[in-house]
Amino acid sequence: MAAVRLPSLAPPWPMRAPRSLLSLALLLVLADRPAHAFESDQVTSRQDPPTDARLVANAHANALLWQAAVRTNRLTRCALDDARTQEELARQVHRAMGGREYVPARGNQPPMGFGAYAAWLETGPVDRDSHAERDDLYAGVKVGDSLILAAFGPSSTVALGPWLVGTDKIDHFWIQGYDYFRRSREGRMPSRAVDWGTRTERGIWGLRTTGVFSYADLAANYDGMHFYTGLLGPGSVLQRDAQGCVVLDRAFDWAEWVDWRYDEVLNPSVYKEGMADALLDGLAESAPWFCAEGLSPVEPVAKAPWVGRGAPFGEGYFDLADLCRQPALASSRDRRSP
Repeated sequence: MAAVRLPSLAPPWPMRAPRSLLSLALLLVLADRPAHAFESDQVTSRQDPPTDARLVANAHANALLWQAAVRTNRLTRCALDDARTQEELARQVHRAMGGREYVPARGNQPPMGFGAYAAWLETGPVDRDSHAERDDLYAGVKVGDSLILAAFGPSSTVALGPWLVGTDKIDHFWIQGYDYFRRSREGRMPSRAVDWGTRTERGIWGLRTTGVFSYADLAANYDGMHFYTGLLGPGSVLQRDAQGCVVLDRAFDWAEWVDWRYDEVLNPSVYKEGMADALLDGLAESAPWFCAEGLSPVEPVAKAPWVGRGAPFGEGYFDLADLCRQPALASSRDRRSP
């Protein structure tokens, strides 16, 4: 899949200067990545949440899934066996949902790269909290702590049913879900994909570039894998008809997939050391109610099936609830434990 390139090496947007040429080079590379390299902020969005976008989001998803079915039938001539048809169908769904698109700059942020479906959520007829004015939780994060958050800010938040969801999670579902599908050998070895996803969240899709390890990202990856592995099977929205052609047998609905695990307040991320002061400032500025509300995860995630080996529980990491319990986190932490 061809990547859209930035028009020049000099970013045409105002931004804080990176600390080194290496940081600038990394920024330009990551600007060409889809949104699973970004983070989201459901804390700030709780003050004035967007209206439910599920119905219109479902309609757009169904239109793209229908297109993927048409392309699959054209390429397979409805004549391949189920396994090869599923493989081609998965490829075409990934192409339809994850094809690279740029969302124009919002405020002082540079343009952000998304998959096609998430880019539509960022620009289409959907109510969203875009954080264009950098009034978000991460507004005070410095380049040295999080290059991506300092330069790009968070992706938008939308409401899908009762749940607040970052548009980056949608790219995780369609794009990294497909990566999981392939790495799990079409679903036969799911733990192989989950462990790989956990490593990437510690690396280029998380801690290394954003300073954030998102358990919500891992949940969306995992669900996306199950969407792809279930194609043409019982309960799949895409089935084969009597002639062997792929059809949209029933409507896709985000309500079947999205739940509390996609919300980074209910399924909280952990952060690397060094970000505590900026996040304390962010809570004080954009969400002074957060600590008083005593919001907490729905349930522990340490042994959740979507979390692989090497997830950063324990010493060296903190979540937002830790900040509420221990404002002096930089010197003394109330550690998360597995």
